[in-house]
Amino acid sequence: MKSPWLLITAGALLTAMTALGATDSPGRCAALKAKGAGVGLAGSLSCHAVAARKGASVSATCLDRAGEKLRRLFVKAEAKGACGAPGDAATIGANIASFAAATAAGLFPAAAPDTARRCAAKKLLRAGAYGRGRLACWGQAFRAGLAVDSQCFATAGSKLVVGFRAAERKPGCATTGDTSSVEDALDAFLDEIASSVNPQPVSTTTIVSVGTTSTDPGSTPTTTVVGQPPTTTSSTSPAPTVSFSADVQPIFTASCALAGCHGGPSPEEGLDLRAGRSYARLVNVDSRECGQFKRVRPGRPDASYLVFKLAGPPQACFSGDRMPDDAPPLAASVQDLIRTWIAEGAPNN
Repeated sequence: MKSPWLLITAGALLTAMTALGATDSPGRCAALKAKGAGVGLAGSLSCHAVAARKGASVSATCLDRAGEKLRRLFVKAEAKGACGAPGDAATIGANIASFAAATAAGLFPAAAPDTARRCAAKKLLRAGAYGRGRLACWGQAFRAGLAVDSQCFATAGSKLVVGFRAAERKPGCATTGDTSSVEDALDAFLDEIASSVNPQPVSTTTIVSVGTTSTDPGSTPTTTVVGQPPTTTSSTSPAPTVSFSADVQPIFTASCALAGCHGGPSPEEGLDLRAGRSYARLVNVDSRECGQFKRVRPGRPDASYLVFKLAGPPQACFSGDRMPDDAPPLAASVQDLIRTWIAEGAPNN
């Protein structure tokens, strides 16, 4: 069953930050606030996880402790220099408390059976660890005055996927297949926090692609610049280095779009990889074998089932045989090219 969490999800974002000026005090302040928000979110979700496991109401004392840890780190941060809004611990803390409660309600709805308690608790703990990890990535970037490391985001995302998958291996989960929707909602919320605590930009903007909104092929993506309101732009994103039509499709044509495989009148798993048809059947389309993953999730090769199938097990989710079937695996350089295309937003170019 799909999770009611879907009601509070947001599309994955393209995120960015700016290089800071000569003084690094605002960066240290923002880094500590990002850490404090991550600690607060992880603590709050841990409180809800304990409640879910016990089948009890969440402890107000536990939530207060999580909020106090956030507050102390925010006070310490503001001693390092100006950043965000002075005294914003209360506002961000309240937002985190609301978000954590909504997350818990989505993963362990009121009508969920007792058998779902352990699964929900594991997912809540993993979501908290992801939130703390993603905000730590922002903190590292703020402190160094550099662009955020997209690989840091990808590592945190991989751990979330693995954790949710492990929780669902045992029967009884109230919700299944909700990894992507939970991650998208977390990303949107966490990146808003990062935007609110980051100092105002004073230098050149550098875009780092970590996800995309669900836009039609060829449309302009939504981009968030930390420290500024969301904007829609196409001028600051780096040009893709891989062409779908010139580089990726020929791989499918030669190795996959064959009769009895992913070509002909009845392609395997309904995935027709012939030229002119493959893109629409890959990008932002749910995998039939592992429905919690898209076949291709733009910006996220680590969460794209196509990448899993080409690489072979073990993966976060895998079913059937490595592709191409009954043939040697694609060369590492070829698989890297496909991953690069996905990381660049999987454009239909």
